[in-house]
Amino acid sequence: MARPQALLSRRTWRRLERNSVRDHEQYLLARLRHLAGHRQAVESVRGSPARRSVSLLMAGYRLVLGGVAPATARELILMAERGDLQLISCGRYGRFWWIAVGNDERQVTLASHVQLLDDGGRPERAPNPPATLRA
Repeated sequence: MARPQALLSRRTWRRLERNSVRDHEQYLLARLRHLAGHRQAVESVRGSPARRSVSLLMAGYRLVLGGVAPATARELILMAERGDLQLISCGRYGRFWWIAVGNDERQVTLASHVQLLDDGGRPERAPNPPATLRA
């Protein structure tokens, strides 16, 4: 007897994957916009400019940005050392994510990958599975 996964064509699997990724990205963008709408305070910024990644620690959350330009990563770390930062806004620019943080000055950061983790280090989960995966 064939497994259920084998009954779907490659095209169907690709479509399901694209839809799942799209749903996840929409959910993530909505969560980030919610945090930005409340001007979530950024408690600290950690990162490695050489590895092109930065983590913004907020109350209850850690926002990990990957694929960040080294100069931008250094500037974010310096801004965090100078004073309190807030998550101002966020969005998409093609395949990139942009995150704006600031205090007296504003820094917009482009990242190729974004991950929102809860304070226990676990990924944020949607309350319900995406519609594309429901039976």
